[in-house]
Amino acid sequence: MKKIILILLIWLCGCGMLFAQSYHIGDLYTAPDGSQGIVYYLHPDGSGGWVVALTDASTGCFWGDLTDVPGLTNLSTTYLQTLLNDTASYTNTQILRSYQNDNNYAAGVVDFDNGWVLPSLAQLSMLYAQLPFISSAIVSAGGATPIYSQYWSCSERDASNAWTVYFFNGYFEPFAKHTYQRRVRAVRSFTYSAEADVSHHWNTGDTTQNIVVIPMQTTTYSVTVITPDGGSDTAQHTIVVNTPVSEEITQTACDSYEWNGQIYTESSDYTQTFTASNGCDSVVTLHLTIGYSTHNIEIVDVCDSYTWHGTTYTTSGIYQYDYTDASGCPCTDTLHLTMNYGAHTVETVTACGSYEWHGETYTTSGAYIYTYTNDEGCVSTETLQLSISNMPEVSIAATDSVICEGDSVTLQASASAVYIVPAVAVGDILCTDGTTVKPDDFLASGKTAMGVVFYVDSTGVHGWAVHLHDQGQRVRWSNNTMDVPGVSNFDNFYQPGQYPDYAGYANTQSLWVAGDSLMYPAAHCVDFPHGWYLPDIGQLDMLYSEMPFLTPSLELVGGEPFPTNSTWYYWSSTESAHEGPGYAWHVESNGRVDYCNKTSIYFDYYSDFSGYSRVRGIRDF
Repeated sequence: MKKIILILLIWLCGCGMLFAQSYHIGDLYTAPDGSQGIVYYLHPDGSGGWVVALTDASTGCFWGDLTDVPGLTNLSTTYLQTLLNDTASYTNTQILRSYQNDNNYAAGVVDFDNGWVLPSLAQLSMLYAQLPFISSAIVSAGGATPIYSQYWSCSERDASNAWTVYFFNGYFEPFAKHTYQRRVRAVRSFTYSAEADVSHHWNTGDTTQNIVVIPMQTTTYSVTVITPDGGSDTAQHTIVVNTPVSEEITQTACDSYEWNGQIYTESSDYTQTFTASNGCDSVVTLHLTIGYSTHNIEIVDVCDSYTWHGTTYTTSGIYQYDYTDASGCPCTDTLHLTMNYGAHTVETVTACGSYEWHGETYTTSGAYIYTYTNDEGCVSTETLQLSISNMPEVSIAATDSVICEGDSVTLQASASAVYIVPAVAVGDILCTDGTTVKPDDFLASGKTAMGVVFYVDSTGVHGWAVHLHDQGQRVRWSNNTMDVPGVSNFDNFYQPGQYPDYAGYANTQSLWVAGDSLMYPAAHCVDFPHGWYLPDIGQLDMLYSEMPFLTPSLELVGGEPFPTNSTWYYWSSTESAHEGPGYAWHVESNGRVDYCNKTSIYFDYYSDFSGYSRVRGIRDF
């Protein structure tokens, strides 16, 4: 088998070239000034995200004077969830530093000149929710996880108070600007960019970045890369060419012979190709001699299953059935069954502008499925997880377009940034066929939505999606106060990172096993047999932090956005034993993570703070 070698040139240089990067939640990010932080949020369009500093900028400082800062929007809404829409951290920090002119205040202690800012309430809330995923990364990078305390945001409530987030339960709370000293943890944004203009000179005479070679013997290839300013470097790589390996095997068998998954019933020479230890083809020839006994042989090659003499078979093999015929003679039927299966493969591709796959051209990121019948006649599927980046736009600027003979003119080329749109991102639509679709492409896809993505793991294609509608309102967690076996149980206040509880599926399964809908109504509200389950407290806390980003997608597909004009609490599948076995955890409309009696439907902590329970299921994808 002839092998074609594609040589890819990877050129890393600090002089005029930057290549697009790909980050994940928890990655270490190094800023242009050398300072570092951990990525804790990525924009759904792939253009960048937010980074948190490794350590606190202050362990205790005032926010500012008790005056209303000109230019800042006072956020004094009753329902604190809407404050998550405040992401104007850079502008707010700039205004505060200019107006306060005091480096001891919260906005003054961050390294603003190098891009670090005092986080907005939205960014600070998002940071709290992401701690289970980034705490270990912060520590591994030599930093310290935000502690059990309150942290200042750059969001002002009124002339006397500014907003904080309590890194104990995620609760938003305003405090007097010059009465209380609170901690500060800086954040910054980052973007991806790409631009390149170099020349390549291979010893083969090629001038492209990548070349394809078919060496017949061991060959060394070299390339010299020259930058526009005259800088250059040369690299070389040797391709070692080995020779094929051949082998012969002689076998004698009765009735049939199985070789590497293939069943042979006739004498003949057979060959199979393997990969030898040197990486080349190894062709093995089998000289097979078959002798036959006196019995009936049936050879069957089918897909998925085969029923023979009342028994259904699902795997390849040789099966025997003994019986007595009409003459009283013992008989044997032998079935040589080759069971074929449909192939189900997943291909992950990142392409620029468009990608052609099975005769179709795709221009948007997403998951696509191709169904076909394989060579064995079995239904097979291929899934394409596609991430499309935009085509770079190149332009030329000239110092002059009309010159006289002998004069010179300078031409400058520039290229636009290349952004890679993730295959799956927060806010994407999960459809009933198991694929995800970008919101902009949903209507044209003709597909049916069943959920909205609120978390994507490090693979970039898997995570959790929330149901389009509530599955229950004013329902109890249970109708008893017993401790349920198999359900995770936290006996103190939930803190991200300290209790990384993401066992919602297992909890729901245990609740279904423990009793019916009359005993555990909240867990039975969700369609568990079809993959939906009651989120545990960690998943529910993550879902709450993403609620503002899910609303446009829910409205697009006719779903039910999370209410903002009333108070409520959503049940998790996690128990609390802080005051005995009769309590379960929930998340309230203001972001507070707390627990209450499992048999409760309403809560009323204060005269102006009451509401009722809700249930919203999630699922894996």
